[in-house]
Amino acid sequence: MKSYSQPILRADGNSIDFLGIEYENEVEATASSEARVTNLLQGPNAFVLQNLIDKEKAEWVIEVRSPAVLYSRSYPTREKITDVSWDVNETGGHLPVFIISGLVATQELSISAEYVNEIWSDKNTKRHFAQGTYLARGIIYSVQPLLSSMLEFQCDDKASPGTMRIEGPNEHIKFAVYLAKNIYAEIHLRRDVWVAALIGALAKLNREEHDPDESRVLREISLRLKEKGISDWFDDDYDPVVAATCLEPLFPIFEGE
Repeated sequence: MKSYSQPILRADGNSIDFLGIEYENEVEATASSEARVTNLLQGPNAFVLQNLIDKEKAEWVIEVRSPAVLYSRSYPTREKITDVSWDVNETGGHLPVFIISGLVATQELSISAEYVNEIWSDKNTKRHFAQGTYLARGIIYSVQPLLSSMLEFQCDDKASPGTMRIEGPNEHIKFAVYLAKNIYAEIHLRRDVWVAALIGALAKLNREEHDPDESRVLREISLRLKEKGISDWFDDDYDPVVAATCLEPLFPIFEGE
């Protein structure tokens, strides 16, 4: 898509390129690998861009990115509210995912100069846009996977090699995981350490203090366990090892014939 040397409507409120048009962009994480994206055009002249969408001359494009693993997927839509999802195994598991929306011209089009700031105006009565040009650009949202939402890893220089300890959770259901220096150096490569930390964190949950209705993280954990028929911390047969490996399954490094 092209966005240079052209007027563009920005959702951060700093754009004055289009007159009488405002762009509202919101992303709500509904799960660790799902989000609801809202793209709204408002203002007295919002019809100018909305008509382009209705006439299939422009469409919203929602990008899901995980730069660390070179993951990128685009979801074109003409709806104001769109649900998107992604495979956490493809986005790096515990790595954050970024969601960016934009309104893109699907064909060459023109907009009357009366709706465009005079800094972009010339003697022509219309401003022309090439196919693939961004007409509007949303805010960059970061969505944290479940593990990243729960666990915060820190290096403990005094810990014995190969050991960890867990403190928490705090009021945001965040656990502090203190790792020995030799493990911390490899944390982004050691999924087994993430799973071990998750087991320790889930072992600290109890029915008296941790109500799923009061936390999105707890609500998602409980829902995902129930969907798979696994007990949560409100059940007498709750097993944090089973729960953790249900949320983050263990896989063999090598598989036999």
